[in-house]
Amino acid sequence: MDSIEVMSFGRWKPSPGSIYPLLKKAAAEGLIRKRDDGRYELTSEGYGEIEDLGIPNGAASHSVEGILTEFESYLSYLEELPKERVVRYLERLDRIAERLERLRGVLTHETERR
Repeated sequence: MDSIEVMSFGRWKPSPGSIYPLLKKAAAEGLIRKRDDGRYELTSEGYGEIEDLGIPNGAASHSVEGILTEFESYLSYLEELPKERVVRYLERLDRIAERLERLRGVLTHETERR
């Protein structure tokens, strides 16, 4: 349920009462199966359904445009969270900001050389 909240950028925080009926239905339709460890995974039929919907298989984008779009979405999600949920990650956010500034500097330098 936490993973769904993260993947939906906080737009959906499902409760057990909403998620388990969906899992049961998807399993009955052969789209997912319950593993021995209690977690669920997509079946080949489930992957086919996702492909038919035009949803990329996997979370990672494979283009600069896609990566930047995902990055902006994640930032929007973080900005909407209550500060107390994010403040403990301040040091990590600072490291990310430093890396972005380094990248900006490299790209700016490269552009100026041309």
